[in-house]
Amino acid sequence: MFWTSLLLLACTDDAPPPPTGGTTDSVPLIETADTSPPTDTSPPTDTAPPPIGFVALRSGENHNCAWTAAGELTCWGANHTDQRDPPDGVTGPWAEVAPGLWHTCGLLETGELTCWGCTGQEHGQCEPPAGSDWIHVASGSTHSCALDADGVATCWGCGPHDAGQCDPPTTAFTRLVGGPVNTCGLDADGAITCWGCESDDHGQCEPHTGPFVDLTTASGQTCGLAADGTLTCWGRNQAGEADLPDQTWSHAVTGPTHACGVADGAITCWGCGSPETDQGQCEDAAAAGFVAVGAGTGHTCGLTSDGAIDCWGCGEDWQFDLGQCEDPTLP
Repeated sequence: MFWTSLLLLACTDDAPPPPTGGTTDSVPLIETADTSPPTDTSPPTDTAPPPIGFVALRSGENHNCAWTAAGELTCWGANHTDQRDPPDGVTGPWAEVAPGLWHTCGLLETGELTCWGCTGQEHGQCEPPAGSDWIHVASGSTHSCALDADGVATCWGCGPHDAGQCDPPTTAFTRLVGGPVNTCGLDADGAITCWGCESDDHGQCEPHTGPFVDLTTASGQTCGLAADGTLTCWGRNQAGEADLPDQTWSHAVTGPTHACGVADGAITCWGCGSPETDQGQCEDAAAAGFVAVGAGTGHTCGLTSDGAIDCWGCGEDWQFDLGQCEDPTLP
């Protein structure tokens, strides 16, 4: 069945580092005849308003998560394995959250990891390693990986779907992304290394040296983003997902059935060439001023510079529309 095949796909929409949320206003110079030192020697106060709205977005296959500058988390969409709901008593603040297929992993600001959403789909992906020196987390289908303070990757999960994606090399990485049967890492030299793919190899695990500044991977495809905005993709091209528009990108993601990028504040998506999988996720967004994008199965979400999130896709009367195409509200 079509949905059975989609359940074997995972997408991990990796968002770029959150925006800082404002600039410091300069203090004007005032001419005065009084040369005595000021009575108030405290530094100038930053009068820029604090960031409002969401500052980061990530999409899984059929659920999304976003968080605020204060580390408050909102997840929406499918919840059949409780993948939207962190464990009782764990409220953040969150530094980063990574939704996968049936689970979600989060990195607390304390440096600790926690995962949830494995109800009825337990393959070890909800059993993260202990410790409080973790700096980054990424999720795939039935596995997740994290980086410690030295950039060394540790992966867990895989269970019966182990294709090598839980066996990272000893390379020090700066960023990780997870696919259904592979994991990829970006090192400090801008090279991308992938591992896994033993059961579903479309070339998405081939090494690429770049140099790249960001990366993304999903079902059968991996892409690297260069500093000049050039996007290079390799692997499967089943529905046109490797047929890149000629743009200069600031952010890009691959999903199970399509890919998207942000260029000059607009989101462009491609790879909806198969009528079976086209649910409107490649249509133009209604909003503008985007800084990040997330891609799931049949849906796309975009984060704007003012912290709003706009989602679309899911088709008309699509039986797998579980709320992932709705625009979320702030926590």
